[in-house]
Amino acid sequence: MVRPSNGYWQVGRDSLAVRRRIREGIVSHHQADFDVRRRVATNLERLRGNANLTTRALAGRSGVSQNTVNRIQELETAVTADVLARLAFALCVDVSEFFMQYKNTGES
Repeated sequence: MVRPSNGYWQVGRDSLAVRRRIREGIVSHHQADFDVRRRVATNLERLRGNANLTTRALAGRSGVSQNTVNRIQELETAVTADVLARLAFALCVDVSEFFMQYKNTGES
C-alpha cells in the first residue's frame, strides 16, 4: 500500500512498532491492546462526527446497539471485527480507518 498524503500513518508501520516495543519490554501486551482500543475509539468518534451522526443514528444505520457504540467510545469494551465491519459500512469508510493514527495538526 502507498501512504496517502492526507496526514496519517499506515497500519502496518504502527503495528510493527508496537510489536517491537512489546518484544523489547517497553510496553506490555495489555498496554498495546489498550492503545489499539483507544485508537479505534478515537477514530470512531471522529468518523461519526465527520458523518454528522449521533450515537443513536449510527446505531440505527449499523444495527449495533447504541449502548455498544457508547461503550466502544468510552473504552469500556473491546470490539469485534464483525462490529467494526458493520460500523464501517454505516459510516461509508473502510475498516482500516479505525486503526489509522492521525497526526495532530493543531487545527480545530
